[in-house]
Amino acid sequence: MPPAAAPSLSLALRLQKYTLLSGIFMVFVCCLQGAAIDGMANKAMGKGANYQLSHNGELLITLAFAFPFFSLSPTLLWATMVLLQIGAWANPLSYLIVAVTNCPQPMFANTPGNSTLTPKPQTLNPKP
Repeated sequence: MPPAAAPSLSLALRLQKYTLLSGIFMVFVCCLQGAAIDGMANKAMGKGANYQLSHNGELLITLAFAFPFFSLSPTLLWATMVLLQIGAWANPLSYLIVAVTNCPQPMFANTPGNSTLTPKPQTLNPKP
């Protein structure tokens, strides 16, 4: 390897460590959040947040091992890591916000499990 690539490799290894730790932490949060689904206002969105946390954590862990093989400039390596973190954490956190608050915003009116839209069960023999 040429000497000019050494600083970029050390940066890639450092970013690999940060991304790997972030992915492991995300899977840990997934384990804790999965146990709390029953206490959430919107359980369906709680399950969705759990799926997002687990799969995005797996994605971060997998992509962490690819960082040393990226042939990018230091600026692009940092941009890749920052954008990867934002993308991986934003979606499950938005699911968690809706799951915990059962958000009354009209934008979230059609989310699965929203108690304001869930029809009440009908009985086969209604009482007069």
